[in-house]
Formats: sequence, structure tokens, C-alpha cells
Amino acid sequence: MSKNKTSKSRPADDEQQAKQDSNLKYFLAAMHHSGEHVGESNESLFNTLCSFEMKTENYGIISHERVFKIFRELEAENWLSSLFETPGNDEPDVVNEAFESVYEENEKFFSTETLDGQMRRWVYELWRQHKDEGLLPTSARFLYYELVAAEKIQKDAGFTKDGKKKRTDQRLISALTALREKGYIPWEDIVDETRSVTGFRRPRNLKEAVENTLRRSHVSLWLSQSPPIVICESRSLLGSIRDLCEEYQVPAASTNGACNGFLRTKLKDEFEEYGSNQVLYLGDWDFSGGQIEDNSKRVLEDVLGRDLIWERIAVTEDQVQEFGLTVVQKYDERTKSTHDAVETEALGQARIIGLLRMRMSELMPDVEIEAVKAAEEIERHRLAKELRIKLDED
Repeated sequence: MSKNKTSKSRPADDEQQAKQDSNLKYFLAAMHHSGEHVGESNESLFNTLCSFEMKTENYGIISHERVFKIFRELEAENWLSSLFETPGNDEPDVVNEAFESVYEENEKFFSTETLDGQMRRWVYELWRQHKDEGLLPTSARFLYYELVAAEKIQKDAGFTKDGKKKRTDQRLISALTALREKGYIPWEDIVDETRSVTGFRRPRNLKEAVENTLRRSHVSLWLSQSPPIVICESRSLLGSIRDLCEEYQVPAASTNGACNGFLRTKLKDEFEEYGSNQVLYLGDWDFSGGQIEDNSKRVLEDVLGRDLIWERIAVTEDQVQEFGLTVVQKYDERTKSTHDAVETEALGQARIIGLLRMRMSELMPDVEIEAVKAAEEIERHRLAKELRIKLDED
């Protein structure tokens, strides 16, 4: 099935308009969370928006009335709240009555007179911020870099006598564990991609297997077009974007640094199954990060026997400059020297998700998602009837 090009010339219907509004909403939110436009008026933001070359089919017509309407929606949904309203304050400016009631319940646990108690407050407030902004699950690494950006944690603490870098995340990890154990933060809200479970669950018979497949199968939103594949350098980042990739039906994988066998086997199979020819890459901006990315690209192109459209979504040198990301020195065992580095999570979860969502929206073919889902459900029930399968009704 070829992509219907004629649909772009027709006025957008309500569903297409909703999709364009959603794309524009995430673009505006990403502009805000970049930190570059803090304090600007809506009029100034509108003028900045008009300076971008934005595809009409993806974002609709950029008009005053439409953009300001979306601004009001973003403000109503609390998307435009800053994590720490006044940079440099000793206390985050997000402590409200809800926080105070929690702190009063356990004054000793959240005591600001101890380093551990203060850290628990900061971590709890960060979790609440992520919850309000719809950025769950998240990872300990994202929370860590947000605290580094807020100057609550010092990123560089020097090196030990044997040349190893001193860790500065231990108090954060301890605080996060304590908050989860006491029920303040749900366990499932913090992802851990460093561990996994291998299961061998099997249906009792083939009819049950067909039933299970029919219930969870979905029609591709990419139609005849092959989706891109998202590749992350770190495992923790993958866990934080998994839901977004599932929403867009885009395969995603983590290399966990430089590798070879995984690329030539499992990831190669994914490229061949989906017919994908494009990569959206998320990795550190540093010497090692560049080496890891170059290795992944070289190995995949070698095993697939073709060139890939390779696009680095984050982190780029332009992003380091644009967002004022802190550059640190990392020690490389291979070269026995230090080099400039900005790890991916330093860009922030909101920015990363906004950038990735925006790019996947641009690449996705014009499709009325709700219409596809409705047709899918009709076909599911028709097949269930033919196969005499009873589907659970929601």
C-alpha cells in the first residue's frame, strides 16, 4: 500500500487537527523546557516559533489564535511550570501545602537538619514534578542530573588515589530506596534496565495461544512505511522512553556501550523484520560516546549490507551550547586520559521525550489514528466470532 499523497491537499478534519495540535503542543513544551526562553512573553515565543521551518502537514497553520489557545492549554495542564522557579535558591520553590503535610507526618525522615533528610525532600519533590508533567516512569540517572543542574549535587568530586572517579550519587540512591520502601514513591515509577527476567510462560493449548495473540495484536500505524529504530547508548534511558516508543510503535534497543554480537544478531533481526532503514540515536556527547555510536553504525551497516539514515537526536554539540549543559571531564581507561563529556540524561527527560516525540511525529505517515484503531477493533471481533473466541469486554 502506498502512502496517499492527495490527503494533504484536503482541509484537515477534526482528528488530523487534533494530531497537529498535539505535535505543536509538544514542540512548544520542548521550547519552554529548553530553558532558553524562560521569561519571554507569549508574543515573543510566537515570533520565535514563526522563525522555524515547520511542516504544515505535521503542525498545521501557525496562527496567533491557535498558538495562544495551545499556550493556555499548556498552562492549565501545568506543562509550563519550572522545576526550581528561582535558580540559586537554597530550597526548591515547589514546596506547597501538599508537601508540608507529607513532611509533617514524618519530620525526622524529611528533616532538613540532616543531609539524608534534605536529600529525601529533594528527591520526593522531583518525583512529584515528574508525576505532574506525565514523565513517569523515570530513572535514578535523570533525577541525579536534575539535582546536578539545580546545584544540589556536585557532579565532579575528583578521583580516588587509584585513579577511579569518586561517586556523587550514593546519597541520592539511598534516599530513593528509602522513599520507595516507605511507600512515598511507587516502585514501578523508577525503572531499572540493568536487570531482567527471562520467562517461559506457555498457553495450555493452541486455542488459548490464538486468543492471547488476537487480544494484544495491533495494526501498524506506519502502514506500508517502515518505522525508524531508536537506539540508546544507555539501558536506563531506554526504560524512560519505552512507553513513548510503544505509543508510536517504534522498535527501541540499548547497546549498553560498545558491542558487536548483539548488533549482528538481535538488532539485525529487528531491522530485517521491520524493513527499517533509519536510526534515531540517543547517546552521550563525548569522546567515548562518539566511539560507541561510530561502532554501532559501522557494524549495523556491515551486517545489513546497506547504508543507514543515521540521525542523532541527543546529545549534540549544538544542544550543549543551546541549553547550557554542564561539560565535565571523564576519564577513559583506553586512552588513560580525561576528555570533555555531557551524558545523555543531562539533557533532561522532558527535553529528550519532546525531541523524540517531535521527530517520530514528523516521520510517521499521515494516518487517522482513531480510525485505524476503530477498524482494528471491528476486525478483531469479526475474527473472534469466526474462530469462536470470546473476547473480554472493557
